[in-house]
Amino acid sequence: MLSTELKPIFLKIRRYCAQSERCQKEVSDKLKQWGLSDEEIEVYIELLVAENFIDHLRYSNFFASDKFRFQKWGRLKIIHALKAKGISSPDYESAIRTQIDEGEYLQTLELLTVKKLELLSDISQILPKKQKLLQYLLQKGYEPELIHKTIRSFLP
Repeated sequence: MLSTELKPIFLKIRRYCAQSERCQKEVSDKLKQWGLSDEEIEVYIELLVAENFIDHLRYSNFFASDKFRFQKWGRLKIIHALKAKGISSPDYESAIRTQIDEGEYLQTLELLTVKKLELLSDISQILPKKQKLLQYLLQKGYEPELIHKTIRSFLP
């Protein structure tokens, strides 16, 4: 049970979690900003998990879906970001598998390729154009083998 001086902080962190999906690392960082000790943070995290305010699978699903649909991130970049947030392999693998449709993924890769090629239209030589396109798509987090296949379909 929380003491009366800790209860207002708990209500505040619950509101923070209710605003948007949060992972344990984000909540922990926020509580550290508020000056709480590691022991207090651990207690709050346990309570938030028990009350289902923190759920890494649910967080991973929302994160993967949002980053792919709105920012056009590839699977590699999404996985890297989730790992950096302390999300476990089963959770992020499930999110990638369930939230990103393969057909939509390939279609998005092609769309990004077309848009980037339009921006690179002033480059006449094929090799520098391919290099810039490759670099861009790698930075977006798409898999190298898919990138190479897509580039071959658009450039000789």
